[in-house]
Amino acid sequence: NLPILKVDAIDTVGAGDAFHGGVVYGLVSGLPFKEAVRCGTICGALNCTAFGARTGMCNEPTLLEYLKKLQQEG
Repeated sequence: NLPILKVDAIDTVGAGDAFHGGVVYGLVSGLPFKEAVRCGTICGALNCTAFGARTGMCNEPTLLEYLKKLQQEG
């Protein structure tokens, strides 16, 4: 089980694409599969915090900040 990032969801459009992008980012960065999936969950969740598919896309510094926070939680 992975801890999840809880957000106030506004719109789920693009969440799946953001999830896939986060997983790919994690894998090409050399992270283990579990951590790559965690990247995907963060990207998907953050994408839901704004309207539309592109407005809520997270950047690398934000992803790494949340990744570190969730890794510390378990």
